[in-house]
Amino acid sequence: MKDKVLLKARRDARKEKIITNCRKAFSDYGIESTSITHLCKYAKVNPKVMYDFFRTKDEIVIECAERGFNMLSEMISNHIIKSDKTLFENIDALIDELYSSKEEVRFLYQMLVSPTYKDKLINFTSALQSTYEDCKNALANKYGIAKDKVEPLFNIFVAVI
Repeated sequence: MKDKVLLKARRDARKEKIITNCRKAFSDYGIESTSITHLCKYAKVNPKVMYDFFRTKDEIVIECAERGFNMLSEMISNHIIKSDKTLFENIDALIDELYSSKEEVRFLYQMLVSPTYKDKLINFTSALQSTYEDCKNALANKYGIAKDKVEPLFNIFVAVI
């Protein structure tokens, strides 16, 4: 039993490493132009190993997108909803964190503009939309900003990101 748990943990860690490296490949080459060969090279695995984890490139893209949108949602939530710093400190910290994750952010942008994948994002963007609504409420409540002023302020904030 312990061996199965250990084997699953190793497999999960390897899959996570593959996904992280695949996002880098997508960021460098663009989603549409990235081949399985590129993905294998970045992940430092042979195609058989890649296909053990994912049946198609689409599966890799979707898995990367899901993790990327979850990461983005968590970052925004941590800096706007959960933080007790000032609004400008939160914005600065969020921009710094996003900049340090620029490959992932570039990948997500590519997903949003991709003719092939943008329609498949609806499942992931709903969680981000929920975070967006929570952030608007937090801005209104924490900083005493009138609710009718929050929407344009938050849109400017998101545009900066």
